[in-house]
Amino acid sequence: MRNLILAFIFCIPLVVSAQKGDNNYNVISDGIVKLYNDNKYTEIYSLYSPMLKKFQSPDESKKYLDEIKGKYGKISNKKFVKFQQNYGIFECQAEKGKVNLRISLDEQKRLVAFNFGPQ
Repeated sequence: MRNLILAFIFCIPLVVSAQKGDNNYNVISDGIVKLYNDNKYTEIYSLYSPMLKKFQSPDESKKYLDEIKGKYGKISNKKFVKFQQNYGIFECQAEKGKVNLRISLDEQKRLVAFNFGPQ
């Protein structure tokens, strides 16, 4: 019985940590969807980490998001699907079909990876 209690106590921080990570990803993805729907692409770019900004300029980011908006339209709802490697994957229902939003965050909750793609 004592071992069971000790195992439970040691598992609590792992569960709390996982929930905190999930919450960070949900909060950031909610913000991205709102900014995307409002065409606030500069604000989405401001969420990029310095490393991600090295790979994509503000103009390239705007062009990419314009293309996604043209292909899928506005997003009406989103739900968390799973973590895969370092990505949080969200299934989004858009005006023209479903699309996956994939994000990865650094310790400061900035985007180190961000893309939309087919399911």
